[in-house]
Amino acid sequence: MNDNSFVIRALLSDIVLRGSSNRSSISRHYGIRPATLTAVVERLKRRGLLLEPERQGRHCGRRASPLSLNPQAGSFYGLELTPKCVYALSINASGEEKGRLCLPLRPGASSKTICGLLLKALQGLRGSSSPQCLLGFADPGTIDLKSGRSKQAVNLPAWENVPLREFFKINAGDDKPLLAPETLIRTYAEYLHCAPDFPETLFHAHFDEGIGAGFLSKGELLIGERCASMELGHLVLTPGGRRCRCGNRGCLEAMAGAAAIRQMMQELVASGVATQMNMQEFSLAEFVRQANANDRAAEVLAQETCERIAPVMAMITTLLNPHTILISGELAGLGKMLLESIRRAIRQRCLNSRQEEIIIKISALDEYAGARTAALLRRNVFLEDSLGLRSETVPSLAAGLG
Repeated sequence: MNDNSFVIRALLSDIVLRGSSNRSSISRHYGIRPATLTAVVERLKRRGLLLEPERQGRHCGRRASPLSLNPQAGSFYGLELTPKCVYALSINASGEEKGRLCLPLRPGASSKTICGLLLKALQGLRGSSSPQCLLGFADPGTIDLKSGRSKQAVNLPAWENVPLREFFKINAGDDKPLLAPETLIRTYAEYLHCAPDFPETLFHAHFDEGIGAGFLSKGELLIGERCASMELGHLVLTPGGRRCRCGNRGCLEAMAGAAAIRQMMQELVASGVATQMNMQEFSLAEFVRQANANDRAAEVLAQETCERIAPVMAMITTLLNPHTILISGELAGLGKMLLESIRRAIRQRCLNSRQEEIIIKISALDEYAGARTAALLRRNVFLEDSLGLRSETVPSLAAGLG
């Protein structure tokens, strides 16, 4: 294979997804002639993008000298905005974490206050370094990629029609920030965490203050028109049901989101059901803890919540037929209870579904996964730009978001 763009794509994709690689495995896996691969590797080493420390010149006594990205090639920052806080994390070009912090978000904060908090997080990470800050941003709502605006965040009402691209261009010096909904970025984080056994298809659902999802096929995210796909929480399941904060009635989020669970717990307590929970300081984390500790009211409501979620996951399985389903967010702490409800619904509702072949599990990622992956994706766009590659030339680097 002689096409240089293909060789670069294969080389970088392998290193980006696996952390490091070597010439022989890339040549063998992608069918690239060793001489062609060598020419590309040496060029990228001269440009300071790759390191191959155990190999000097074009020849080496060791066949599998490791190839990796040069950590000195750049610094990258990731931000994730949630209804509760801002997560921020920085990495070097090889993906090594250099710093992290979390800043709490005051309830009812204005968009101006939130923007100030984002800048404070960036300044806390980069200190007195270069005024330019290459960053990725995980947004809590929907984003119009064409205009670079955050359109609407149901669980953060003040965050509406915010000109993110212009804001980061002026205040961070980045002309091309990577912008995407947090659940899509977290879906790509789940995919990277599967290394080295990447699934062909992966569906990720996040159950927390809000409910969102993402679907990834062959290393690329399904983003839909203007990055507005997979609004799982706003599927209307019961027309005329509880009112959702999006304005509709009967959405999944109105039946299984944090606000709905809080309201239903209050109704149970008002009807005389005993609970150990302090309803004045209700949180999903405490609700999950009490449910797992066999608090009767929390346990009953947790089981009802799982039974509301499960049919939706069966519906998704019928539509997308994913190889792997991953569940994250505070409600993922229900663990076995939630997984058993989903497996039972898939077994009962999905036509010709071989439920035992679908991998369904709880996410193992931490709360910084969104910020970390936003930084990694911005790093990937930087690599594409540095090499003059269009985003569609290297889909597995930008994951469809570049």
